[in-house]
Amino acid sequence: MKASPREKLIIAAVALPPPVHGQSLVNAEIVSELWCRQSKVIVADLSPSRSKRSFNYHFTRFLRVYRAILIVASHGTHKHKTLYTVMEAGQGAVYSAVLVLLARILRYKIIVHHHSSSYLRLKSALHRLAVCFSGPRCIHVVLGNQMREEFLREFNVRPQCVAISSNATYFAGAQRTKCQHPGEKVILGLLSNLSAEKGLGEAIKIALLCVSRGLDISLLLAGPVSEKDEYLIRDAKILLGNRLEMVGPVHSAEKWRFFERINVFLFPSTYKNEAQPLVLLEAMSCGIPIVTSDNGYIRELIDDAGLVLHMNEDFSKQAVDFIQSLVSNPRKFVECSNKSIGRYRALLDQSNEQKASLINSIVR
Repeated sequence: MKASPREKLIIAAVALPPPVHGQSLVNAEIVSELWCRQSKVIVADLSPSRSKRSFNYHFTRFLRVYRAILIVASHGTHKHKTLYTVMEAGQGAVYSAVLVLLARILRYKIIVHHHSSSYLRLKSALHRLAVCFSGPRCIHVVLGNQMREEFLREFNVRPQCVAISSNATYFAGAQRTKCQHPGEKVILGLLSNLSAEKGLGEAIKIALLCVSRGLDISLLLAGPVSEKDEYLIRDAKILLGNRLEMVGPVHSAEKWRFFERINVFLFPSTYKNEAQPLVLLEAMSCGIPIVTSDNGYIRELIDDAGLVLHMNEDFSKQAVDFIQSLVSNPRKFVECSNKSIGRYRALLDQSNEQKASLINSIVR
């Protein structure tokens, strides 16, 4: 059923779960907010419904983008209309470019949410073209101040057209108010799509180095395992034995139980599209000390609430030095935990305002 000509129409062309990852969760939360605020919202789900790249993955994705194009085109004569979409990373920017160009031709108000750091740092000509197609009135939404500065340097966009909306507000934070010192036994945790680029190998290396130093640790892994990196799990089971525990994919209450069990969260990611990982915010909301790579905009996100390191040959050593200092110094552990919660709450206050502003700009 078409919207009344006087009624505001919103088309949200975004990828929703499954698969579950930070961006799809943020997309789902924004769509939910729009449904609460606006009577006429049409959702064009761009998700391929699977993580593994295959013919079916690409074919499903193509069909869903094609459907989104048809939806945008079929409502082109509507007077008050907005397209809210996400800029795809990599070659997926072709789809984004087509959608925003069509919307611009049909005089939609266009809002594009950016979740990836790769095309800002690798100087992507395809993404420059997609941003150009979106036009001078398009509102671009980025995740933080550093990303905004890089976006303005890379693209010919007016500053007033680039808004910030941090990811801190897009999940229900933990109820725990502090993280207790673990005593002698330390549980290290990694929650992610478990693969080498998401830090699986480095997390295992950190656990092994902790054991070699005489620390009483275990490594708790949560998330689906990448098929090509299953060998890392097989090797870790041999080397760590019963110090390694895997709980598989976790969501909702299971995810918070995972965070309740761990004492230090590891995130040594080298994933090229990393920007502002939701899982780090979730760990911070629990007051968990964090050891992470300096990837995407993580340093700005964490600030002094954890240890942020460049990925080099000393990463594991510096990470274990930090973990050892937390174990041997309860006061330092509590201080780090308090900083983690404090940083999350400061980000949440900002993010709540930013989210309200974003939703208002979409529905206006």
